[in-house]
Parts: sequence; structure tokens; C-alpha cells
Amino acid sequence: MRSGKPATRTRDHSKVEHLLSLGLITEEQARTHPDLNMVLNCLGSSVEPAVDLSAATALQPGDVVLLCSDGFWSGVDEGPMAKALLQEPLAEAVPRLVREAVARNGASADNATALAVRWDGDSGEDPDASPPPGLAEGAFTTTISGIAHEP
Repeated sequence: MRSGKPATRTRDHSKVEHLLSLGLITEEQARTHPDLNMVLNCLGSSVEPAVDLSAATALQPGDVVLLCSDGFWSGVDEGPMAKALLQEPLAEAVPRLVREAVARNGASADNATALAVRWDGDSGEDPDASPPPGLAEGAFTTTISGIAHEP
């Protein structure tokens, strides 16, 4: 996210995304298309999935990189999503946006998962420096906040 909107975006390996890319349906038609959850490329198939790589995108200070599922993306409008991710603390914006996606998509929705990081630019630190105190070499940390689903 940059300057209030997505700077670049990957696309789903879904039938609906394919129809959109061919110009056969509109964004509005895609939201309610009967094949909305039909995938053309996925993990767990008997065929090894194709992996798409995009061109490198240089990050600028203040950019937010969002990794999310289609259940998240489809449940939050792009403008408010970008505004929240760029202007609010991510620790507050991401869980709130996930709750909004779940509420908007309803009980039969796909999963809504999101992770975001803000790029603050080159800190001047050596990327091969030692890990923070108490964190073993090669280890990593994660925080998972559960959101209770209310029927």
C-alpha cells in the first residue's frame, strides 16, 4: 500500500480472477459469480502448483506490505483498507479489518487472514547482525491474535 492505494497486487488462481483478466466479467459480477471459490491452481492438488513471480517492487518508507487471503481482500473495500493500513498502527488496523471482512462476508465466507508490515526504510543496520537478546540464531517469533467468531 502506498499513497492511499495498492501499489501492486497479486491475483488469485481462481476461475473468476481468470474471467476478470480476460475481460469477460466485471468486478461487480465477480463479487457474486457462482464459481467464486473455484480454484485453478492450489496446494494439495495431484498436480504440482504453478508458482507465479512478479517483478521486484522497490519499497519506499511508509509502504505497507499486506499478505492476505481472498476472504480478507473481498471483505474490505480497497480505499478504506489502504487508508487504515497507512494511517493507523498495524496492530490495531489489521485485526479490525479482519473483523470487518468476516462481518461483511457472512457465515459462509472463505477464511479471512491478514498479515501486514510497514517498511520504514533502511535503518542502516547490518542485516547479518546478531539476533535480538534472548532470540536464538535462526529462530523467529510470531503473534497470533484470535478473533472469536460469533454466529
